[in-house]
Amino acid sequence: MKTYSTFEEYMYDKYYDQIYNHIKRFLFQKKRSAFLNTNIIQDVIRFELDDYHIMGVTYKTPGGDVLNFRLSVIADVIVSGKSRYEYESDSKSVWLSINCTSTLKNGLKDFTIVTVEEYSQEKFDKERTLDRFLVPYLYSDEADKTAENFLRDHCTQALQKAMPLPIQEIVRNLGMELYYAPLDNKTFGKTYFETSVVIVYSDSTFSKTTQITVKPGAMLVNPNVFFMYNIGTLNNTIIHECVHWKRHRMFFEMMKLLNQEYRYISCEIVEMYGADRAKSTPLEWIEWQANTLAPKILMPASTTKKFIQDKLYYLRQTMPSGTRDAEVMLQTLKETADYFQVSFFAAKIRAIELGFEQAYGVNVYIEGKRLPDFSFSSNIIGKNGSFVIDSISALRMIITHPVLNTLYTENKIVFVNNMLCINAPKYIRLNYEEHLEMTQYALDHVDECCFLFKCKKRIKLDYDDSFYHSCFLCREVTADSLIEVDYDPQTAKNELTEKEASVITQIVMLAKQHESDFDELPGSFHKTVDYHITRKGLTAEVLSDRSNISPQTISELRNKTDKPVKIETLLKLFIGLNLNREYCYDLMQKAHVGFPNTMEGFVFKWLVDEHTDESIERWQRYLDQARVKLTLCDRERLKI
Repeated sequence: MKTYSTFEEYMYDKYYDQIYNHIKRFLFQKKRSAFLNTNIIQDVIRFELDDYHIMGVTYKTPGGDVLNFRLSVIADVIVSGKSRYEYESDSKSVWLSINCTSTLKNGLKDFTIVTVEEYSQEKFDKERTLDRFLVPYLYSDEADKTAENFLRDHCTQALQKAMPLPIQEIVRNLGMELYYAPLDNKTFGKTYFETSVVIVYSDSTFSKTTQITVKPGAMLVNPNVFFMYNIGTLNNTIIHECVHWKRHRMFFEMMKLLNQEYRYISCEIVEMYGADRAKSTPLEWIEWQANTLAPKILMPASTTKKFIQDKLYYLRQTMPSGTRDAEVMLQTLKETADYFQVSFFAAKIRAIELGFEQAYGVNVYIEGKRLPDFSFSSNIIGKNGSFVIDSISALRMIITHPVLNTLYTENKIVFVNNMLCINAPKYIRLNYEEHLEMTQYALDHVDECCFLFKCKKRIKLDYDDSFYHSCFLCREVTADSLIEVDYDPQTAKNELTEKEASVITQIVMLAKQHESDFDELPGSFHKTVDYHITRKGLTAEVLSDRSNISPQTISELRNKTDKPVKIETLLKLFIGLNLNREYCYDLMQKAHVGFPNTMEGFVFKWLVDEHTDESIERWQRYLDQARVKLTLCDRERLKI
């Protein structure tokens, strides 16, 4: 069976003669006008249509299976007639518009050429115009309107009051049938547009299968979707498939017209769709549409916004006094997800879309860990803002941004909870494991102490999908603005507040503990290594596994006074022991080893300053991502 890459190619192959004859008749009607004149031939006596080329096509649909389209054509014409001096021939290319109508169902049928006319740039009608693959256009700022139109057709009561959608009723209303089927682990669902033979589960425990014939409109859903996630993910998958059936049947008919092998649309787990419409494939584009519309259908804008507002108000009145704003928002999103029967993630994203910015700060996962929930002032983040940044992007920012580089080098900012935070006692403290963490005040006021980044999405990053290209605090900050100021008796307060006095007391206690710890440290490198191994309660075997240093080398580090130490070995030791950075610098000084003044040295310092509470596998991934040619552990360990 012959296949075609474009509809233009299909039309040229299947309807060449019909289109040719209509163009020829149109040109004959225009022969005596100036339309066919050239610079040489001003009086055309005869012409010959040599060939034509279909340069483009635009589509409109009045509904159903009817398809109206316009072919943009260049016709190659040979004209003959009188020139200024004699009878001559010349060539001319003319642009034409050919307006056609047809039905598109199980092939192109009832094809009719309605008119042929001189080409004109027809006004773009985004309401009824389809793209070149017959996919309706969808604009981000009109997605809510499109979702509401879907509900007006299939569940109008959901626009009147907040309610979990009657999913099965909507499926029936669309004329679809739902089956659970053993799809592969990456596939959430399939929608069939052709009669097909499929394998589905035949029992409620999803342990037995049977082979059946399904009609167009059959929806196959992977039950592992809601086993692995929750009922909300199942509902999202079903509505996602309903969107395909509602909006993308013409797309399927087009694909089948060009290639008879198309039978269904399969929806797989992907990293991101629709990042660049011009570069996206048709399947990516329709998946982006279904991904965008499904949660908006499940949670209509007006009713969901009022539900969240009412829930926030109720919880603020009923939760214990002193409950953090982040905790109130977290509980609100949990109850929103439960009520609308969607996933927590879907409820969070929907809340953000509807203007509840504080939802950004709860249940945040990055680089395989959950961050403490945080809050900030309203109307701060904006469309592409984020306080959270992945480690590699933060490193790139610090290396390339002069102000950040200065602040970081002078230890005036630190990277904690995947945020760049001002290093002051009000915001930063040591936890019981001797690592930096943000204070509760900082977590409740991240806009006061953390940098806000504008981010741009990118696909297939090992750790996160954000690349940050600019940053700022919510108030102007430069290197000079974080330098301690002189005491001014004219403006200073004579008494400390109770809160300030408490903070200072904590600082003094921490400082005394830190001073005491360092007083206990031995004076030599090898004895200090032995001290930390003993203090951490680690055996040589456990430390070897955590650091990728052999037990023999560990023994030498603990006992040999004259053995030189490489920076690579020190890095392995630091991460194996999960040492606080001050202890790391102490060991480096005793080993007479420093960071090289290179980009690699800066990365090493970054790891020691910010990431000694992680693992050697994570460090290796950081080094690989930063393109530093240093092997701390075997690549096989990264696959575990």
